[in-house]
Amino acid sequence: MPTRLPLIVRRCHSCGAERFRAGGEFRVNANHQLLDAWLLALCTGCGQTTKLSVLERVTVRSVRPDILNRLHHNDPALAAKLLRDPIVQHRNRVALDWSAAWRLDTGRSFPLFASAVPGVPAVPGGLDAAAAGGAGAPGGSGVPGAPSSSSVPGSLGAPAAPGAPAAPGGAGAPGVPSASGILVGAGVEVIDVVVRFAARIAVRPSRLIADGCGLSRAEVDRLIAEGRAVSAVRLTGKVSENFTFTLKP
Repeated sequence: MPTRLPLIVRRCHSCGAERFRAGGEFRVNANHQLLDAWLLALCTGCGQTTKLSVLERVTVRSVRPDILNRLHHNDPALAAKLLRDPIVQHRNRVALDWSAAWRLDTGRSFPLFASAVPGVPAVPGGLDAAAAGGAGAPGGSGVPGAPSSSSVPGSLGAPAAPGAPAAPGGAGAPGVPSASGILVGAGVEVIDVVVRFAARIAVRPSRLIADGCGLSRAEVDRLIAEGRAVSAVRLTGKVSENFTFTLKP
Protein backbone atom coordinates (compact mmCIF):
# COMPACT_ATOMS: atom_id res chain seq x y z
CA MET A 1 0.00 0.00 0.00
CA PRO A 2 1.21 3.58 -0.61
CA THR A 3 3.06 5.31 2.23
CA ARG A 4 3.56 8.64 0.48
CA LEU A 5 3.07 10.31 -2.88
CA PRO A 6 5.29 8.86 -5.62
CA LEU A 7 8.01 10.90 -7.29
CA ILE A 8 7.29 12.34 -10.73
CA VAL A 9 9.68 11.32 -13.48
CA ARG A 10 10.48 14.45 -15.49
CA ARG A 11 13.79 16.04 -16.45
CA CYS A 12 14.52 19.37 -14.79
CA HIS A 13 15.55 22.07 -17.29
CA SER A 14 17.55 23.87 -14.60
CA CYS A 15 19.77 21.16 -13.07
CA GLY A 16 19.14 18.03 -15.13
CA ALA A 17 17.70 16.00 -12.24
CA GLU A 18 14.98 13.57 -13.27
CA ARG A 19 12.64 13.50 -10.27
CA PHE A 20 10.08 15.97 -8.91
CA ARG A 21 8.23 15.69 -5.60
CA ALA A 22 4.60 16.79 -5.32
CA GLY A 23 3.47 18.17 -1.98
CA GLY A 24 -0.24 18.39 -2.73
CA GLU A 25 -0.32 22.07 -3.71
CA PHE A 26 -2.43 23.30 -6.64
CA ARG A 27 -2.56 26.51 -8.65
CA VAL A 28 -5.94 27.56 -10.05
CA ASN A 29 -6.40 30.32 -12.63
CA ALA A 30 -9.75 31.64 -13.79
CA ASN A 31 -10.04 33.68 -16.98
CA HIS A 32 -13.61 34.90 -17.27
CA GLN A 33 -15.60 31.66 -17.34
CA LEU A 34 -12.68 29.40 -18.22
CA LEU A 35 -10.60 27.55 -15.63
CA ASP A 36 -7.09 26.09 -15.59
CA ALA A 37 -5.58 24.11 -12.71
CA TRP A 38 -2.14 22.64 -12.14
CA LEU A 39 -0.56 20.35 -9.56
CA LEU A 40 2.76 21.83 -8.40
CA ALA A 41 5.92 19.78 -7.80
CA LEU A 42 9.49 20.65 -6.77
CA CYS A 43 12.67 19.31 -8.34
CA THR A 44 14.50 17.00 -5.93
CA GLY A 45 17.81 18.45 -7.13
CA CYS A 46 17.40 22.22 -7.13
CA GLY A 47 13.87 22.95 -5.89
CA GLN A 48 12.68 24.35 -9.23
CA THR A 49 8.88 24.27 -9.56
CA THR A 50 7.10 22.42 -12.35
CA LYS A 51 3.39 22.27 -13.10
CA LEU A 52 1.25 19.29 -14.10
CA SER A 53 -1.92 20.30 -15.91
CA VAL A 54 -5.04 18.76 -14.35
CA LEU A 55 -7.68 21.06 -15.89
CA GLU A 56 -7.31 22.90 -19.20
CA ARG A 57 -9.65 25.69 -20.33
CA VAL A 58 -12.76 24.15 -18.86
CA THR A 59 -15.87 26.14 -17.99
CA VAL A 60 -16.31 26.87 -14.31
CA ARG A 61 -19.79 25.35 -14.35
CA SER A 62 -18.42 22.03 -15.61
CA VAL A 63 -16.29 21.55 -12.48
CA ARG A 64 -18.05 20.08 -9.45
CA PRO A 65 -18.09 22.55 -6.53
CA ASP A 66 -16.52 20.01 -4.16
CA ILE A 67 -13.62 19.41 -6.57
CA LEU A 68 -13.06 23.13 -7.00
CA ASN A 69 -13.06 23.55 -3.22
CA ARG A 70 -10.48 20.76 -2.83
CA LEU A 71 -8.26 22.39 -5.45
CA HIS A 72 -8.39 25.72 -3.63
CA HIS A 73 -7.58 24.04 -0.29
CA ASN A 74 -4.68 21.90 -1.62
CA ASP A 75 -6.30 18.56 -0.76
CA PRO A 76 -3.53 15.88 -0.56
CA ALA A 77 -6.04 13.10 -1.26
CA LEU A 78 -7.01 14.78 -4.53
CA ALA A 79 -3.32 15.17 -5.41
CA ALA A 80 -2.77 11.43 -4.82
CA LYS A 81 -5.77 10.56 -6.98
CA LEU A 82 -4.76 12.84 -9.85
CA LEU A 83 -1.15 11.62 -9.85
CA ARG A 84 -2.39 8.07 -10.40
CA ASP A 85 -4.76 9.14 -13.19
CA PRO A 86 -3.44 7.76 -16.52
CA ILE A 87 -5.03 10.68 -18.39
CA VAL A 88 -3.12 13.22 -16.29
CA GLN A 89 0.11 11.25 -16.73
CA HIS A 90 -0.36 11.03 -20.51
CA ARG A 91 -1.31 14.70 -20.88
CA ASN A 92 1.83 15.80 -19.04
CA ARG A 93 4.08 13.06 -20.46
CA VAL A 94 5.28 11.90 -17.06
CA ALA A 95 5.66 8.59 -15.24
CA LEU A 96 5.66 7.78 -11.52
CA ASP A 97 8.52 6.46 -9.42
CA TRP A 98 7.15 4.41 -6.50
CA SER A 99 10.57 3.53 -5.03
CA ALA A 100 10.35 3.54 -1.20
CA ALA A 101 6.78 4.90 -1.47
CA TRP A 102 4.90 1.72 -0.56
CA ARG A 103 4.93 -1.14 1.93
CA LEU A 104 3.63 -4.66 2.10
CA ASP A 105 0.83 -5.18 4.62
CA THR A 106 0.12 -8.75 5.66
CA GLY A 107 -2.13 -7.71 8.54
CA ARG A 108 0.17 -9.41 11.08
CA SER A 109 3.58 -8.85 12.62
CA PHE A 110 5.10 -12.22 11.62
CA PRO A 111 5.81 -13.69 8.17
CA LEU A 112 2.80 -15.40 6.64
CA PHE A 113 4.17 -18.65 5.35
CA ALA A 114 7.79 -19.18 6.34
CA SER A 115 6.83 -22.10 8.57
CA ALA A 116 4.64 -23.65 5.89
CA VAL A 117 7.21 -23.97 3.13
CA PRO A 118 9.06 -27.30 3.31
CA GLY A 119 12.80 -26.93 3.32
CA VAL A 120 12.69 -23.36 4.65
CA PRO A 121 13.41 -22.82 8.37
CA ALA A 122 10.40 -21.64 10.34
CA VAL A 123 10.48 -18.23 11.97
CA PRO A 124 10.55 -18.61 15.78
CA GLY A 125 7.04 -18.32 17.15
CA GLY A 126 5.56 -18.25 13.67
CA LEU A 127 3.29 -21.26 14.06
CA ASP A 128 2.11 -20.27 17.51
CA ALA A 129 1.37 -16.73 16.37
CA ALA A 130 -0.54 -18.00 13.38
CA ALA A 131 -2.59 -20.41 15.42
CA ALA A 132 -3.47 -17.77 17.96
CA GLY A 133 -4.01 -14.90 15.57
CA GLY A 134 -6.32 -16.42 12.99
CA ALA A 135 -7.23 -14.14 10.12
CA GLY A 136 -5.39 -10.84 9.96
CA ALA A 137 -7.11 -7.60 10.70
CA PRO A 138 -7.72 -5.51 7.61
CA GLY A 139 -5.08 -2.90 6.96
CA GLY A 140 -5.71 0.72 6.16
CA SER A 141 -4.22 2.79 3.38
CA GLY A 142 -1.29 5.02 4.24
CA VAL A 143 -2.19 7.71 1.70
CA PRO A 144 -5.40 9.74 1.87
CA GLY A 145 -7.80 8.68 -0.82
CA ALA A 146 -6.09 5.36 -1.51
CA PRO A 147 -8.31 2.28 -1.34
CA SER A 148 -7.98 0.34 1.86
CA SER A 149 -7.77 -3.39 2.38
CA SER A 150 -5.39 -5.81 4.01
CA SER A 151 -3.03 -5.26 1.22
CA VAL A 152 0.28 -4.31 -0.29
CA PRO A 153 1.05 -1.94 -3.10
CA GLY A 154 0.09 -4.72 -3.17
CA SER A 155 -0.58 -6.25 0.09
CA LEU A 156 -0.53 -9.88 0.98
CA GLY A 157 -3.71 -11.09 2.44
CA ALA A 158 -3.85 -14.20 4.48
CA PRO A 159 -3.81 -17.44 2.56
CA ALA A 160 -7.18 -18.54 1.30
CA ALA A 161 -8.46 -22.04 1.87
CA PRO A 162 -7.33 -24.49 -0.82
CA GLY A 163 -9.58 -24.22 -3.85
CA ALA A 164 -11.32 -21.08 -2.61
CA PRO A 165 -11.89 -18.40 -5.26
CA ALA A 166 -9.88 -15.23 -5.04
CA ALA A 167 -11.68 -12.35 -3.41
CA PRO A 168 -12.49 -9.40 -5.64
CA GLY A 169 -9.89 -6.67 -5.91
CA GLY A 170 -9.80 -3.43 -4.01
CA ALA A 171 -10.88 -0.05 -5.27
CA GLY A 172 -8.74 -0.05 -8.37
CA ALA A 173 -5.29 0.48 -6.85
CA PRO A 174 -2.12 -1.42 -5.69
CA GLY A 175 -2.71 -4.66 -4.12
CA VAL A 176 -2.56 -6.48 -0.91
CA PRO A 177 -3.06 -10.10 -0.20
CA SER A 178 -6.16 -10.68 1.80
CA ALA A 179 -7.71 -13.76 3.16
CA SER A 180 -10.08 -15.48 5.48
CA GLY A 181 -7.60 -17.45 7.54
CA ILE A 182 -4.08 -18.78 7.93
CA LEU A 183 -3.14 -22.31 6.99
CA VAL A 184 0.28 -23.35 8.20
CA GLY A 185 1.85 -26.49 9.52
CA ALA A 186 2.96 -29.91 8.44
CA GLY A 187 -0.53 -30.97 7.33
CA VAL A 188 -0.88 -28.25 4.72
CA GLU A 189 -0.20 -29.40 1.16
CA VAL A 190 -1.14 -26.32 -0.83
CA ILE A 191 -1.58 -22.67 0.14
CA ASP A 192 -3.43 -20.23 -2.13
CA VAL A 193 -2.75 -16.53 -1.52
CA VAL A 194 -4.65 -13.56 -2.91
CA VAL A 195 -2.72 -10.30 -3.41
CA ARG A 196 -4.67 -7.06 -3.74
CA PHE A 197 -3.25 -3.69 -4.70
CA ALA A 198 -4.32 -0.50 -2.95
CA ALA A 199 -2.78 1.45 -5.84
CA ARG A 200 -1.45 0.57 -9.28
CA ILE A 201 2.20 0.16 -8.36
CA ALA A 202 4.32 -2.04 -10.62
CA VAL A 203 6.19 -4.57 -8.47
CA ARG A 204 7.65 -8.06 -8.91
CA PRO A 205 5.46 -10.80 -7.35
CA SER A 206 8.63 -12.63 -6.31
CA ARG A 207 9.54 -9.67 -4.10
CA LEU A 208 6.09 -9.64 -2.48
CA ILE A 209 6.31 -13.38 -1.83
CA ALA A 210 9.76 -12.99 -0.26
CA ASP A 211 8.68 -10.11 1.97
CA GLY A 212 5.33 -11.61 2.94
CA CYS A 213 6.64 -15.12 3.60
CA GLY A 214 9.83 -14.14 5.37
CA LEU A 215 11.99 -15.74 2.68
CA SER A 216 15.08 -14.55 0.87
CA ARG A 217 14.81 -13.65 -2.80
CA ALA A 218 17.04 -16.64 -3.62
CA GLU A 219 14.68 -19.00 -1.76
CA VAL A 220 11.69 -17.64 -3.68
CA ASP A 221 13.56 -18.00 -6.99
CA ARG A 222 14.27 -21.62 -6.06
CA LEU A 223 10.60 -22.28 -5.26
CA ILE A 224 9.60 -20.78 -8.61
CA ALA A 225 12.23 -22.80 -10.51
CA GLU A 226 11.07 -26.02 -8.80
CA GLY A 227 7.42 -25.30 -9.61
CA ARG A 228 6.49 -24.96 -5.94
CA ALA A 229 5.45 -21.32 -6.28
CA VAL A 230 3.08 -20.93 -9.23
CA SER A 231 0.66 -18.33 -10.56
CA ALA A 232 -1.25 -17.32 -13.68
CA VAL A 233 1.02 -14.24 -13.82
CA ARG A 234 4.78 -14.33 -14.36
CA LEU A 235 6.19 -14.24 -10.84
CA THR A 236 9.53 -12.82 -11.97
CA GLY A 237 7.98 -10.02 -14.04
CA LYS A 238 6.17 -6.90 -12.83
CA VAL A 239 2.46 -6.61 -12.12
CA SER A 240 0.20 -3.84 -10.82
CA GLU A 241 -3.07 -5.77 -10.73
CA ASN A 242 -4.50 -8.19 -8.18
CA PHE A 243 -3.24 -11.75 -8.56
CA THR A 244 -3.20 -15.13 -6.83
CA PHE A 245 -0.27 -17.46 -6.28
CA THR A 246 0.03 -20.98 -4.88
CA LEU A 247 2.73 -22.47 -2.65
CA LYS A 248 3.20 -26.22 -2.94
CA PRO A 249 5.17 -28.62 -0.68
